[in-house]
Amino acid sequence: MLALTFMGAHFSFAMVAVVDQTGQLRSALGSIIGLFGLVRWMPDLLTGRRPIVGALRASEKPLVIFLLAIFGVPYAMHKLLRVLAEQQQQQQQQAQLAGGAGAGAGPLPPLDPSQLTFARALYPFDASSPAELALKEN
Repeated sequence: MLALTFMGAHFSFAMVAVVDQTGQLRSALGSIIGLFGLVRWMPDLLTGRRPIVGALRASEKPLVIFLLAIFGVPYAMHKLLRVLAEQQQQQQQQAQLAGGAGAGAGPLPPLDPSQLTFARALYPFDASSPAELALKEN
């Protein structure tokens, strides 16, 4: 048991180390890509040319999709659940109105479990251990 605890702790620290290394790799790649971006835009900054407006629009698309996913999907789910709840209330009200008009719909009588049939065994089965259930035919 102690060995399993030690191995679990060791692997959890290994996972933390992997996450840390991934973060360091991301920052290193980000600084390199940022450096290339700066070198690419440097001539535009020195000459005074304006960047292409269409290029800026392409970088806004992932942000818009992200914001829609974060805010739009929960809002749409909330609206859907609200509409479904209203429809269910309307159906219940219609059923109560129909039941009150003399359609014969009222509270159901209590169930008698002895009268219910859940399953029927076609063949008898003798249990060979206490964990098994013995069955009789029919």
